Amino acid sequence: MDDYVSKPIRIQELVAAMNNVVPPSETRMVDIRDLLEHLQGNTALLGKLVSLFLASVPDKLAAIQAAVEAGDAASLAKLAHALTGSVSNFSAEAAVSAARRLESMAREGDLSRAREAYKDLENRIDQLKPELADLARVV
Repeated sequence: MDDYVSKPIRIQELVAAMNNVVPPSETRMVDIRDLLEHLQGNTALLGKLVSLFLASVPDKLAAIQAAVEAGDAASLAKLAHALTGSVSNFSAEAAVSAARRLESMAREGDLSRAREAYKDLENRIDQLKPELADLARVV
């Protein structure tokens, strides 16, 4: 055990304990404080959200990539929008921004830079996944 927070859980104490286990860094994708405030400190819900996201994100990315490759703007807009919602649950603004960018391109019907935008999104998600896995271990 690396740290301990007694009940009732106070968000500030929980964030401090989590920062001891998963130290803050300039490259962190997840805003832990905002995330826990959004979930009202519900660590069980956080664990479930992380598990569901990590299990579903490979299929979501594969579907987005297929839509990009097919030039299917309508499907891409829907898929990118859905991923935006999933990623926004984790207060991961860089990943949210990348998904929104791809969604916006699709809605505008201009997929000329969609491959590049998809690669950026994929990289952001790849950075996010280990952070979420670390959070899941802590909660």
